Amino acid sequence: MISLSDVVFPYGQDYVTHAVLIQMHLKDKEKYGKPIGWSLEDHGDYYNVKCLIDVSPVPYVNASTSTGMIGCNGRL
Repeated sequence: MISLSDVVFPYGQDYVTHAVLIQMHLKDKEKYGKPIGWSLEDHGDYYNVKCLIDVSPVPYVNASTSTGMIGCNGRL
C-alpha cells in the first residue's frame, strides 16, 4: 500500500474532495458509488499523481466566435 500526504491538485481540488467525501459516506457504495481512479507516474526526479473522477458536464458551452474561441466553457 502506498500512502501519500499533502497531495493537492491546483485545478479541480474541490471536485476531488467532494467525490472522495461522498464515497466515504455512502452506505451502499456498490449501488450508488461512482468510480475514483488514481494514477502515480514515476518521472525520475518527480512523481505525477492523477485522479480520475466523474464530473457532470457544464450545460453552457460558448459558441461565439467574437472572442476568437469556440467551445470554451470558461474553465481550464
